[in-house]
Amino acid sequence: MASKTVTSAADESVAVPGTAPPSAPTPDVVRPRPPRVQARSDDIKLGDHGANTWRVTAQVDHTIEQAQDLRYCWHKHAEIKPGDTVIITHKLWFYIVEILVKEVDMEAKAILGWYRVRDLTQEELHTPDLADAELTWLGNTLLWGVVHDGQVLASGFETQREAEAYLFKKQVRRQAVKGVRF
Repeated sequence: MASKTVTSAADESVAVPGTAPPSAPTPDVVRPRPPRVQARSDDIKLGDHGANTWRVTAQVDHTIEQAQDLRYCWHKHAEIKPGDTVIITHKLWFYIVEILVKEVDMEAKAILGWYRVRDLTQEELHTPDLADAELTWLGNTLLWGVVHDGQVLASGFETQREAEAYLFKKQVRRQAVKGVRF
């Protein structure tokens, strides 16, 4: 379609609607895109194939300093390899130590890596107040359940009495946790 221009009284060029605009400037040089960098297909593995995640439960009498010791998990050194993750959690959830294994040093008998330590005794535990929770019949599949703020917290109780016992246990536990000071 040809472009028609109309000259107005003020000698200005005005494009007529429905017509192509006058020639638009085009770039002189078209630059090629840089190639995309991608991982090779054999470098991509499912998480459980490329590296393992080891979970360790520290005993009640183990301190956070002992869990950070380089030899704490040494008895598993034959299975632990670089790239693995070792997560050490205290039995009572006082701390979490996460290790990304860099090297297993046979001479020093140590597992070297990057350590991330989280002391949970210094953090406030959030537990919901279940005072306004309701016991509700949820149907033939879910049976009796505990509902709080429109969300089902627990279900599958054969009787309403079982649901009440569950709710009572949770409320007692919340009161006990609130009273604990580390």
